[in-house]
Amino acid sequence: MANWRFPKNDGGEQRGINANYDAKFRGARIPSLAREIGQNSMDARNHKPVRIEFSSFTITAEMFPEREQYKKYLVDCFNYWKKRGQKNEIQAFQRALKCFEAGKIRFLRISDHNTTGVRPSQGEWDQLIRSSGSSNKADDAGGSYGLGKAAPFACSDLTTVFYSTYTVDEEKLHQGVVHFATFEDADGQEYQNVGYFCEGKNAPIKGELSLDASFNRQPGDYGTDIYIAGFTFDDEDEWAVQLLASVLDNFLFAVYNGSLEVKANGQVLNQKTMAGFIQENKERIEKQDLYYNILSKKEPDVHHKTMDFQGLGNIDIWIIENDPNCHRKVKMIRKNGMAICDWNRFKNVPFAGICWISGAELNKRLRMLENPEHTDWKEDYLDTPKERSEAKKMLKDLWREIKNYIIEIFQATTTKELDAVGAGTLLPDELPANLGNKNSGVDNQETQDPANKATSITITAKETPITVPDGNTDSAEVKPKADSPADDGGKQPGVKKPLTGKSKTSHPEPPSSRTEPPKPESPQVTPSPQGGLHTEKNIPIQLSKFRLICTNPDKGNYRMVTTPAMNGKDAALAVMYSGETESLPAIIKQASCAGKSLLIKDNLISGFDFVKGEKLVLDVVMDTDTYCSVEVKAYAAEN
Repeated sequence: MANWRFPKNDGGEQRGINANYDAKFRGARIPSLAREIGQNSMDARNHKPVRIEFSSFTITAEMFPEREQYKKYLVDCFNYWKKRGQKNEIQAFQRALKCFEAGKIRFLRISDHNTTGVRPSQGEWDQLIRSSGSSNKADDAGGSYGLGKAAPFACSDLTTVFYSTYTVDEEKLHQGVVHFATFEDADGQEYQNVGYFCEGKNAPIKGELSLDASFNRQPGDYGTDIYIAGFTFDDEDEWAVQLLASVLDNFLFAVYNGSLEVKANGQVLNQKTMAGFIQENKERIEKQDLYYNILSKKEPDVHHKTMDFQGLGNIDIWIIENDPNCHRKVKMIRKNGMAICDWNRFKNVPFAGICWISGAELNKRLRMLENPEHTDWKEDYLDTPKERSEAKKMLKDLWREIKNYIIEIFQATTTKELDAVGAGTLLPDELPANLGNKNSGVDNQETQDPANKATSITITAKETPITVPDGNTDSAEVKPKADSPADDGGKQPGVKKPLTGKSKTSHPEPPSSRTEPPKPESPQVTPSPQGGLHTEKNIPIQLSKFRLICTNPDKGNYRMVTTPAMNGKDAALAVMYSGETESLPAIIKQASCAGKSLLIKDNLISGFDFVKGEKLVLDVVMDTDTYCSVEVKAYAAEN
């Protein structure tokens, strides 16, 4: 006969209301519920797609299973902690009594379909009902700590959940679990904090549980139903949209590829509807429109590569580079389609990406590194120094693999707008913040506005550099004549007087049209032998944007498009070749702006003004017949 039963404590540990991991999920009840339920259902997938339905309903108090017996335990628990004066427990059980003694009790039913169900023969039922802090899932599954099963209890005023399953082995059974606190009955008998609705001491009850009159499973409709008693959210629209938004945040990849479909309060989120849902709920879904664009767009807007990572299985990388929401992060996704974290520290490149890790062995190893929240990978979870060292290297190598692909993309792309803080150090050799730190993928050192940072600019193009066909237009990916002086969106400066300078490096003499003497008040800017500048009277000018275009590598023809962040009179650009260990003065043969020749002295280009926010387009000929890496520094005589 089914009954409610709390095992006797028999001198064991006394546990309060927060001892059951429920509190871990109370800060984000609905998002945590969506994440944990989605993970468990995806791990139990039997067919594609996994369908999960969230539906709220109410029952009368009399319909609650073995209501009087349950109420007796609840009252005993409240009285015990009231005598002890424990505030947290008193408040929790007052809330439970209020919910239970109301005329109707609200439930949330969560039903998954196309799954295996929870199979006793595989030990899955005992893991779900009776275990805490352990998991026996497969190596490529999402859960690894056994703590996520507490998430539904955080959504229950009664901290009570019922489970019912119909398995692929044609088994039907159900059971209830309640998370109270250690208590004594009227006779002074002490009981444990976890109780069960069961047969005998702790056996599951045969047959499916029928609490929702509108729902029943048909033959062959295998899956599991979870009933959250005393569901805490009253606003139907709010919890449903919040839940679906969390599904997208955590399972965007699984929804997009058709592996997962979720229905909440009648609203369906699947492969066909996700674009519309994202559009309608952008304010709730951080960056998911960006990630959707990454998955839905094709070449050349999005770059995709599949590779075998160190013999551990495949990873797929998608990179987008022309979306206004690009944030220089890569969303890392495990095999079951669940996002773990965002990797960052890919600095100053306007891109965003997704990395799906499908390799079985790689998933197995990463699973061992996950924190209990499944939001990070850290080698600290391994036991031995050797294991930790190998895992740290694996994570670093994976990050570098992604970094190298990003470099490959940007070196092969025709034209790219880069932050003025530099592309020579675009992708530093450092791990993202969430590998070993506590911010779980959140970059606490976001790149500042380029206008507030250094003026040095480095454009690297050593392997497959930034190039366009010779002429005044970019490639088909760029708007026609985007870099043409007449169409560049700003006033073109007039030709100014030169800046004088001396150099130990010999350079060709500039044409006579560019050798008129300087004004007496012109500042002195002298290139150093190392390619830097000795400046005493000149003002460094901050640049907010810079674009470098190689129009003819054989002739050394380059186009430089820059936007200054401040005004500057009698301006100059110092151009240096950037090497691996040092920078050397570039040899400038010619330079012009809007068809008018500029002044050249050694590696200096001068004879123009900077106007804040207005583009400046320079056509430059350098004494080189190969692609080069360039650094630029900007100066002016006065603001």
